[in-house]
Amino acid sequence: MWKKKKLETTSLLDQAIEISSRASNVEMEMFCAENRIKILEEFESWTKAPKKYRSSAKLVEEYGNAVLSVAQIFMENGDSTLIDALQPKESDNPVDIWSNNLEVAQELQNSNNFADSIPCLEQTISEIEKMLGGTAVDFYLPRAHGLLGMAYYNTGNLKKAVESMQNAKNICEEIGDEDGTKIYNENLEFIVQNA
Repeated sequence: MWKKKKLETTSLLDQAIEISSRASNVEMEMFCAENRIKILEEFESWTKAPKKYRSSAKLVEEYGNAVLSVAQIFMENGDSTLIDALQPKESDNPVDIWSNNLEVAQELQNSNNFADSIPCLEQTISEIEKMLGGTAVDFYLPRAHGLLGMAYYNTGNLKKAVESMQNAKNICEEIGDEDGTKIYNENLEFIVQNA
């Protein structure tokens, strides 16, 4: 009796994790078949690990394996909605877009594709400058100008390199970012000395 009662109070996610830890595909398939409708109703809440499963790397891995296993079984049975729910969503949040664009530009520059990073950075700067200010603008705008300055420098356009690095430095001065001011000033001096 006690076991049955315990099973009823154990969440479906906990049950899935327990089954997954036993690495029994047959048992997981039966679990998914028996609880199909409830899993579909609850799965969105499974896409982020509950706090109790974030306390160690081992628990995070167990959680991730179970959720992925359930989603794969549904997909194998013709329902890809759970796998789709696990895919990262395209964000329309401007800050996420700026962050992603700067990461892409940095990766391009890390692989010496400086020219390819310029359009991305110019577009990002244009989008950021449309905003009315705020901490996100203060954070991303000087970084975008700094990366653009490095791209111009490495493609031989020293005039634009100086202009972009000066913009990065000026923004940092305006917002009181002493570290940023120092970094972009040093970069600016380097560009001028090597012009």
